[in-house]
This record gives sequence, C-alpha cells and structure tokens, in this order.
Amino acid sequence: MWTNKLFVEVDNTDVKPKEYQMQLRAIMLVDLEVDNYQEAATMEAKLQEALDTLVSLHKNISYTAINLAERRGSAKPDINKMKFRQN
Repeated sequence: MWTNKLFVEVDNTDVKPKEYQMQLRAIMLVDLEVDNYQEAATMEAKLQEALDTLVSLHKNISYTAINLAERRGSAKPDINKMKFRQN
C-alpha cells in the first residue's frame, strides 16, 4: 500500500482508493449592539437565517451552531488567542 501525490491510499486490490478529506472548524465572532431583548432576538433570527443560507449554498458544511450571549466591555477580542472547551 502506498500514497500518491493526491493523498489517495492505493494498494494492489480491486478496492476503490479512499480519498482523505480535511476537517476544518471555522470560528466567526460578531459583536452586536442592540437596545433591547426583542431586537436581540430579531438579530439572532437574522444570523440563523444567514447561516442557513450559507449551509444551503455549500454542501461541504457538516455542522453549524449559533449562540447569542451578552458581552461586557467594548474591547475587541483576538479569536486566535481564545480558548474553547469541549465538554
């Protein structure tokens, strides 16, 4: 068994070669400023609609999630330095 330049595993059997796929995770941060909870709910619905449109246009997206939470302060965080837990 050997791997060619296309990263396709090949051997001498009649089995079709398996292609390797990269798995990526994209993180997007959006800071919003709204006047009340009703406007926040409206924005969350618009963000979910935009995300649904993105998924419908790109079939290689396997999972999406959105979480709208209150933030404190006005500093712009560096998402490269953020740490995410997976429970």
